[in-house]
Amino acid sequence: MQGVEKIEFRRTRTLTEIVNVTFTFIRQNFKKLGKAILFIVGPVILITGLLSGLIEANFLLRSPVGNVSISFVTYFLITMSLTLITGALLTSVVYEYINCYMDKDFDEFDVDQIWKGTTKHLWKVFLATIVVTLFTFVGAILCLLPGIYLGVALSFTLFVLIREQTHIGQAISRSFELVSGHWWFTFGLLFVIIIIQTALSLIFNVPSYTVSFLFQLHSTTEATDSASYRYLIMLTTLIATLGYYVFYAIPLIALAFHYNNLVERKEAAGLLQEVEGLGAQESEE
Repeated sequence: MQGVEKIEFRRTRTLTEIVNVTFTFIRQNFKKLGKAILFIVGPVILITGLLSGLIEANFLLRSPVGNVSISFVTYFLITMSLTLITGALLTSVVYEYINCYMDKDFDEFDVDQIWKGTTKHLWKVFLATIVVTLFTFVGAILCLLPGIYLGVALSFTLFVLIREQTHIGQAISRSFELVSGHWWFTFGLLFVIIIIQTALSLIFNVPSYTVSFLFQLHSTTEATDSASYRYLIMLTTLIATLGYYVFYAIPLIALAFHYNNLVERKEAAGLLQEVEGLGAQESEE
């Protein structure tokens, strides 16, 4: 990253500034972060996409996988499990990368170090992902508004786990603490970022929608039972899955910037660090 100024996470920002700096960070770190995601998460994303495509193909064509018919519930559970596993791994990699970026010079960490850091907290991130998903889902079942509130209030849980090296319960409490008084700000940021993420991901869903449309047109003919439809469904589902996870990092990075934004607003950690750094320099002199 020679000739490019390192982005400072520890500072206050407006919503617009967080959105802008998120994409600036992606442009600056595209090659190195992309390499980490490709080598660590890429194989898992590929497996997830292929399995999801196989399941969807058999579900749509109403044909068995082996001797077991795929019901909607089975399809849903398998897909959710794959999504949680892949999402937890990708989250761990992105947040470990940001952790290294904040604490080290750009040349002081590589894919191997990110992998080692990821394996240390992956199980906690996976469990926390399940907990946050369940809380949000239950809240949404009881009433939509509690689900939305909890989803926003818990949005920092995974980053806190990695950044502050804490436990799941403490990370949840910390997330509530940070969002307190800034819920609407956080909601607005997530709303904007998720719209952007969804719009970009939809590009990769066009082939899948096209095949589904063609399938509906020919659903009464024998053509829908042909191998070509099966392979098309699997391929387009794989493309859609890849697209989803390519842009999955966008809200994660935005939340990392917003976490530091709120920490600065409430605790001025970055300012304190600068003061301590100046004090250390004066002592050396």
